[in-house]
Amino acid sequence: MTTLFTVQGGYWLGTTAAVPRGVRHHGDMSGQPWGFASARRYAVAETLDELNGVTRGTVCLPKRLDWGPPRPFDLTDDADVAVMYETVLRESQDPEDLRMYLDASTLHRLWTVLVLPAALRTLWENRFPELRAAAAA
Repeated sequence: MTTLFTVQGGYWLGTTAAVPRGVRHHGDMSGQPWGFASARRYAVAETLDELNGVTRGTVCLPKRLDWGPPRPFDLTDDADVAVMYETVLRESQDPEDLRMYLDASTLHRLWTVLVLPAALRTLWENRFPELRAAAAA
């Protein structure tokens, strides 16, 4: 089972954009985050044990996850795997995607090098303190 989160932090959603309360225009210099990233939904696994995705061969992600030109990810190349994991973590809205494309031990091994939105990283590290510990080591 996987939970979907919406990161809003006191922001309301307009019809075309996410705008923080009290901000009249995007030029506000308050330093508070706003916009798409603050309202983004992320899937977070209930347990790392459910992440038993593919670890060998080549993977082409479906368009719902990787909407650029089709490209194969070589799972013997850590750089390819890192980009694939970043893409799946950022774009997944379906719990099955996490289970299908992520492997727990690979996620743990690569966690510190993955380039992820701060809200997404925080959600995963709050759910799985062992990932936070790996990042601190």
